[in-house]
Amino acid sequence: MEHERICPRCKELCQKIACYLEGGDILFSSQALGTVAEIRLRTHCSVCEFLLKAFDRSCPAGLKVDHETALEIQTNNHGTLYIQGNPQGDRQRVYLLPLDSSQVSISGRLIKPRCDPDLLKQWLRSCRDWHGSDCYTPGWSELITPLAKIKVRLIDVHQRCLVPVPPVCQFIALSYVWGKAKIFQTTRSNVAVRCEINGLNEVLRDLPATITDAIDLVAMIGERYLWVDSLCIVQDNAQEKHGQIANMDAIYGNAVLTINAAAGQDANAGLPGVRLFSRKVEQLVLEYQPGHRLIAGQPIMTGVADSSCWNTRAWTYQERFLSKRSLTFTDSHVFFQCQRMVWCEDVAAEDNKIIDYHQMEDYLPIDWSSERNDHMYKLHYALHVYKSTNWVEYLRTVEEYTPRMLSFDSDILAAFAGMSKVLSSMFRSRLLYGLPESLFDCALLWQPAGTIVRRHVPRPTSNSSGRYFPSWSWAGWKGSIVYEDIMPHLKMLSDELVRRTKPLVKWQKQTADGSFTTSISSMEEVGQYLLKPFEERLPEGWHVSEGGAFDNFIGTYYYHDDSPLSFFAIPTPLTTTLEDPDDLCWTRLVGTTSSSLLKIVPEQDSATEETQRFSVTDESGLWCGCVYLDCSWTRRTTEMHEFIVLSEGTTPKAEIERFWSTEEWSHIKGDDSTTWYQYFNVLLIEREGPLASRAGIGKIDKHRWSSLPTTMNEVCLA
Repeated sequence: MEHERICPRCKELCQKIACYLEGGDILFSSQALGTVAEIRLRTHCSVCEFLLKAFDRSCPAGLKVDHETALEIQTNNHGTLYIQGNPQGDRQRVYLLPLDSSQVSISGRLIKPRCDPDLLKQWLRSCRDWHGSDCYTPGWSELITPLAKIKVRLIDVHQRCLVPVPPVCQFIALSYVWGKAKIFQTTRSNVAVRCEINGLNEVLRDLPATITDAIDLVAMIGERYLWVDSLCIVQDNAQEKHGQIANMDAIYGNAVLTINAAAGQDANAGLPGVRLFSRKVEQLVLEYQPGHRLIAGQPIMTGVADSSCWNTRAWTYQERFLSKRSLTFTDSHVFFQCQRMVWCEDVAAEDNKIIDYHQMEDYLPIDWSSERNDHMYKLHYALHVYKSTNWVEYLRTVEEYTPRMLSFDSDILAAFAGMSKVLSSMFRSRLLYGLPESLFDCALLWQPAGTIVRRHVPRPTSNSSGRYFPSWSWAGWKGSIVYEDIMPHLKMLSDELVRRTKPLVKWQKQTADGSFTTSISSMEEVGQYLLKPFEERLPEGWHVSEGGAFDNFIGTYYYHDDSPLSFFAIPTPLTTTLEDPDDLCWTRLVGTTSSSLLKIVPEQDSATEETQRFSVTDESGLWCGCVYLDCSWTRRTTEMHEFIVLSEGTTPKAEIERFWSTEEWSHIKGDDSTTWYQYFNVLLIEREGPLASRAGIGKIDKHRWSSLPTTMNEVCLA
């Protein structure tokens, strides 16, 4: 490095870094670099140029690094060097790792033009050796459908043909986006040929790059079997196709590894790095002393995958979530992720002293445990407790899934089938159009996060315009869905909505033609009391844990006389049969409840580009509650609208003041006789003959409702 290309400040910095990385003491905990504007003026300094480029590249898309952002070099408790700044108040860090030092626990690594199969094998081997059953048979594996129960074919990459699953084998699954690529498919007419030795050879050249790269990769890392949907499922065999789609948990949950193709827009993108010259690697390297180099860390790997086209598709949600381990290919690098760790190409961290991503974060100052991985970690580690009413995991799953894209609206539940089976097992309950019956009264309270439109599914016959999924389920709508918790700040930490919701309607499910009706096994028995500790309102046969080491780890749990060794987060009905007969399609909900005609008035300063909060008033204009609706409802404020009661809710007034709208609080705070606020969860409906459809969820003050003109009606939601 030419000394004239280093400013005095950076010259001193490089000397300190060299001293530290060569085994000397840590000479500084931080050193200011100046503002971005000041650093940009030092055009003659190669170190300043390197540091600024590294920081610019680390910032998430859309986050602007302004000229006044101050940057500094710091070391953490483990001596890792990093650049830190606070653009727009959002702290950003980029780590700096040595390439030529043996004095540190974690070092940098240059990414090769072609990924190193030995490194990929080392990741898989290290996971097996260091994590054991945590990743090989994670705590939730008992919820996964055994592979032996379904008919599955695999690609034998050695014999280049399709084979039935051997009695004992481990296989790899591919998760990718078809997109607009031309996909060769196995059909009834060619499946016999594809099952012959070398039966795939003649079509290999016609397969998209992602599939051929996956076949080559499996062979490169010493494995033999691969599952790819387009080849392993006979696509024109409706029974086989439906059977495997309904059992995606068996495929991805039993695969030893899933290859995630997160590069490009379709199956032609390939797996960058499998073939020579198939990826462009750009790493920032600084020679701070002759023969000594630092490398700037790549943008966070999991974040790159999160922003990919692959991660926007509905089908890939369960594929990513259900996998024990994954190998993700982005445009520029590859990373490995399991239940406990993330390894990547540019960081040499394969050390048996650092085997957990929480330990990794001690060394590298970034969030290695992405939100998705943390969600997966918590769900997998249900351990011995059936999270039968773990509302947090359910709502988070729905909120992550519903924004994703589908080529065919009819696939909304098919692409969720694997998750549904796992959730159904965890809840000990059927999922009715995506809503768990054991928590049905809470599950009905979903709301749009933006504009949503009805999901339209064409009928098979050409003389009919189409049909819809039921309006009462989130599956019946296209768009992002959220569950507004009673206490938003605790949304991901508690089950308060479940604990504070009292069912009031005995719902029955009914087939589309009205010929069959049966009760929903909901939480009615459990939720007949409010505001009392669960221990004081347990239904017959239920018991609460009495403390101990196990309780200290998982918290209070409940068990039933009929199943004393099954532990529950909250007591729920014990359902013995989770599957409905295939020939019944429960699209209607029937129940008797109270209804009233009310007006809606847009609240000031509550509108987004897509949604609006409305005050609900009686005919005279007296405030009764609120409802969230699409902005198009602002044109219907002169009409009277029908609201029906779903359930009763309650929340502390202190929480309302902090987290509910100013408009709501202004009407609620006046009553000082109680510190709790009671309300009804209501549904705005639109009728068409004997049927009604959902329009929006709201809350009505319980005491105000009692003063309104109401009637008891049977409602049939369709």
